[in-house]
Amino acid sequence: MLRPPIILLAVARINLCLNVCHHELLQIEADLLKKTAIGAVKTKVIALGIGSGISRNELVYIASAPESKYVILVRDHSALSEVESQLSDASCSGQ
Repeated sequence: MLRPPIILLAVARINLCLNVCHHELLQIEADLLKKTAIGAVKTKVIALGIGSGISRNELVYIASAPESKYVILVRDHSALSEVESQLSDASCSGQ
């Protein structure tokens, strides 16, 4: 059974908390999201960042592995067409 992926769209800098726990909290929440499963099928998380204010490192925390497949970062909305096939491959693969 294939589960539809979760696509996280980030259009502004991700700020979950304003203190030292930021990266730890982000990692905990991302791990919980990725471990969500029905039966033996885990959730695939694709992190799509739009704009220069997005932290690639934070998208890497959130996305499933491998980073090269599930982290997509573009300069602005007009560049989305440039990653259309990458997004389609990531969201439709059986991995």
